[in-house]
This record gives sequence, C-alpha cells and structure tokens, in this order.
Amino acid sequence: MLARNENALSAVRKTLQGLSDQVADMQSRLSDLRRLADRANLELARAKSRTAFLIDARSFMADLRAMASNFETFSLPHLSTVLSRLANRGLDSRMSVLNRQANTFAGDLRNSRWRSMPVKTS
Repeated sequence: MLARNENALSAVRKTLQGLSDQVADMQSRLSDLRRLADRANLELARAKSRTAFLIDARSFMADLRAMASNFETFSLPHLSTVLSRLANRGLDSRMSVLNRQANTFAGDLRNSRWRSMPVKTS
C-alpha cells in the first residue's frame, strides 16, 4: 500500500511539474504577446502622426497652388501662417526638413522679383 501511495505521489509530482512547465511557457508567450502589442501600438501612433503630417502637407500644397494661381489673393502673411502651421506640427525630422525648405522658399519669395508685384498684405 505504501508503494502505491508513493507511486501515486510521484505521478502527482510529475503532473504538477508538467503543469508548472506549461504555466512558465504560457507566461513566456504572454510576455512575447505584450511586447508585440506594445510594438503595434507604437507603429499605430507613428502611422497616425504620418497621416496628420500628410493631411497638413496636402493642405499646405493646396494653399500654395491657390496662391500661385491667383496673385491677387497671394499674401506673405498667409504664407507665413501656413508655414507656421506646418512648423508647429513638429512630427519628425522630415517635417523639420520640409519646414526649412518652406522657410527658404518664403524668404526667396520676399527677396525675389515677386516683391515688386502687387501683393495683398492682409
């Protein structure tokens, strides 16, 4: 009878060890899933930022096209407002590059032959 109890106890220990191993494996998998979820959330945030940047860039380009097509409504203050709106986004290094290029463009406009053209200031 003692041998049967020891055999049963040994079987229970093996079962418990197997369950313990399974729990450890599940915890490891859960940790991996959490890391993947964190990474997915980070990528989602980046995608949202890129989308917001593209929307602003499209709006900026539409404003530039409108100003370029109709010099009567062209105004440097409006261009500055558009550039400031883009600059305030500050999304990433590409935004900084675009902002520098846009500011250079605005400076070129101020110093170019367009300066002598009639420009609406308000």
